[in-house]
Amino acid sequence: MASILIAFAIDAWWDEVQQERAEVAAVARILDEFEASREEIEFTAARHQSIYERGLAVLDVAYGRAQPDTALWDNAASALVMQFRTDLETHALDSYLAAEEFRTGSDPLLRERLTRHRLLIGQLRSQEEIAQEFVRGPITMAVSERFDLLLVGTGTLAPELMELGEGGRSREAEDQLLGLVRDPFVRNLITARLGPEWVAAVRSQRLLESLDELLPLLRAAAGR
Repeated sequence: MASILIAFAIDAWWDEVQQERAEVAAVARILDEFEASREEIEFTAARHQSIYERGLAVLDVAYGRAQPDTALWDNAASALVMQFRTDLETHALDSYLAAEEFRTGSDPLLRERLTRHRLLIGQLRSQEEIAQEFVRGPITMAVSERFDLLLVGTGTLAPELMELGEGGRSREAEDQLLGLVRDPFVRNLITARLGPEWVAAVRSQRLLESLDELLPLLRAAAGR
């Protein structure tokens, strides 16, 4: 009887050791994934902030609060057609959160923070989709129908804008661009797009802050 109990105890101990090793390995994979994604999230935050700020600059010209300058060409292309979607690998994180054996792990606080981080990633992606819909839909349609500067559904206004500006960006090209951004319908669409872009900038910044909080915890859990 004693030997049986000892054998059961050894088996239980060995199972616990194996699970701990598996969890450490899973956390290490998440750490690798997160460390590789930090630069991408920084770039995401900067890109959404740039689209928002460039859009504001276009609106200043559109409403007569500022005079047009050479930056208007690039700003208009950004506000009207630039699309950005964060490319983050989440396989290791998703596998960890879905694994039943890790639900009662040694650090429930870490799991809670990882769950929250995954939620932030989903919220950012949803917000980016909302912003992209303006480019793929109403903005593209309005610019195509009113100014004939691109094919419907392409969302590729930037080359046409640059073609308008060739030859020193002629007065005719400048007038056409100003007419585009000052058109009330297009102007309102730019305004509507900037709201989702601002939210995406905020959410990407929150995701970056969450990542910076998680990295030390993950390193400790992975023994690095």
